[in-house]
Amino acid sequence: MFRSFMLGVSALALVSGAEAADLFIDTAYEAPVAASYGLRGVVELGGLGRMAQEDGGDFSSFGGVYGAFAIEGEYDALVLGLDGYGEWLAIEDSDPNVTNGNLGVLGAQVGMRMDNWYLGGFGTLATYPDAETVDQFVGYAAGVQAAVDIDYARLVGRLGYAFAPNDDFDNDDEGFVGPFAEIGAAYALSSDFAVMANVGYGFSANFDVSNDPGEYVNWGVKAAYRLPGDLNLNLVASYEGMHAFDQDDESNTTHTVKLGISIPFGDEGTAIDALRPLASPTAPFRASVSADVL
Repeated sequence: MFRSFMLGVSALALVSGAEAADLFIDTAYEAPVAASYGLRGVVELGGLGRMAQEDGGDFSSFGGVYGAFAIEGEYDALVLGLDGYGEWLAIEDSDPNVTNGNLGVLGAQVGMRMDNWYLGGFGTLATYPDAETVDQFVGYAAGVQAAVDIDYARLVGRLGYAFAPNDDFDNDDEGFVGPFAEIGAAYALSSDFAVMANVGYGFSANFDVSNDPGEYVNWGVKAAYRLPGDLNLNLVASYEGMHAFDQDDESNTTHTVKLGISIPFGDEGTAIDALRPLASPTAPFRASVSADVL
């Protein structure tokens, strides 16, 4: 029932809320401007801490670093985007673990915007390890996405399909292969302070080594504050949660906090640009590692 609800809500966001957007949100405190023909973007760097738990056991703690970027160009109604994300955690390769030791994502986006309407598509490539961080795998995701600007807020929705194999995929179809959905909302409290919340869901017909169906739920919040001064720097803080589980009620849960600095560049660089509400998805690839954990 939860799967149907999530897919239904996301479809509604795509059909009835396909209003305007790219990787960024134009600040609600400036009048609309003519189409931009240049580039704009954002670079974000910081540290992260993660707690991971398997089947209700003790939490394991990890520290690491992350980085992200997004570049966007607009030509009349056509919007093109390129973005990436990478993280590395301090995990001993010889020890089995309950979370991914690293993750790299590179995505491309294309869409059309008319007034405050946007509808587009995305494609994503990712690299990630097995649970023991010994072998690396490559997966992909693709789908459609849309957004709508309403006053000071932007609502976004995404429907996609991911192919993210893991350790025993050749023999047992282990990993995440199936549909996923994400919805979110970003809000500009001012041109210097913005917040965002999101939730997602995915289903894989074959998930763990026992070929059981598997699912995941992910959620998160993020805030960006433009620091005082002449430099265009934003302090960004976020929390991300994820719960993956199979038909036998085996589960894997992670909680991640991040703190970093974001540097917008190009036109209209405000605090809300740092939120990247339509950045490429990462949850299906984390779910692939959770499948190997289970």
